[in-house]
Amino acid sequence: MRSVFVWGVLLVGCGGSSSAPPAHAEATEAPARAASATAPAADVPWWKQAKPCPEGTALKGAEPPADKALWCERPDGKKHGPFVEFHPDGKKARGFSFVGGVEQGRYVVFFPSGQQMEEGTYKNGKLDGRRVTWHPNGQKASEGELRGGKESGKQIRFNDAGQKVEEAEYREGGIHGVARKWHPSGELAEETEYRGGVKHGQSRAFRENGKLEREGKYDQDQRTGVWTFHREDGTKLEESELVAGQREGKVTRWHPNGVKELEGSFKAGKKEGTWSYFEDEEGELVRVEEYKADRLIKKTIKKVVAPKGKKPAPKPK
Repeated sequence: MRSVFVWGVLLVGCGGSSSAPPAHAEATEAPARAASATAPAADVPWWKQAKPCPEGTALKGAEPPADKALWCERPDGKKHGPFVEFHPDGKKARGFSFVGGVEQGRYVVFFPSGQQMEEGTYKNGKLDGRRVTWHPNGQKASEGELRGGKESGKQIRFNDAGQKVEEAEYREGGIHGVARKWHPSGELAEETEYRGGVKHGQSRAFRENGKLEREGKYDQDQRTGVWTFHREDGTKLEESELVAGQREGKVTRWHPNGVKELEGSFKAGKKEGTWSYFEDEEGELVRVEEYKADRLIKKTIKKVVAPKGKKPAPKPK
């Protein structure tokens, strides 16, 4: 499965302030002079100017409720010049420019509140360059670079309090390299290697107290090899062998004091063969079970362990 940072409302861009630009910022004119409308007065939107469109084009569409967008159009039907789309209540939803029917230059997107949601650049109809998104409260949500419509280079995501929560390197739209996530406290939550957009390589996850939670390797998005799992206090809980995402081979588990609790094996994700269980003080063997395809076929009691504070019952004959 191809893994991508699922980065909130919209995706990313690189750099910029952590606060959103003022609400209702105007979309910039297209880079080509031919696609630029007459520069509007600061307090008057472009479509309300005396000459809103480039030479040889006509203003089309209307504001709500008559229509939901306004644009400039050439006689051949291609959009050429500024374009604006509205929310149902008439507030601006997004704005950018066309050159010969193709999106070009800066674009902006707004929440229904008027707060800016996203800002980036079109190049020949594809998102290209720096892109930044914001949360509804004005805090930056993400930032990164795009090339030809695909994420490229470092992409960063923030929570609505302004704290960094994810960071990864992208190549051709997929994560490539080490991706990291953080807890709201700022403690590292996870770091995993990716290749071509899927988990591939070493992975470690940490609890909010900084203790290691699990560690192992991925092969094409599936857990493989030896994985270790730890308790809240950092003590080792379990060590398992996995193949293609399921348990295959030896598994060992420990009591909180570090004494071995059990040892057994899996085959195709099911218990197979001998499983041995140990008590938590001296580590003495207390029970042996035999499994076939997850079905218990034999149980042998080696030692009767009484609840703490009670004398053990006599061993069955």
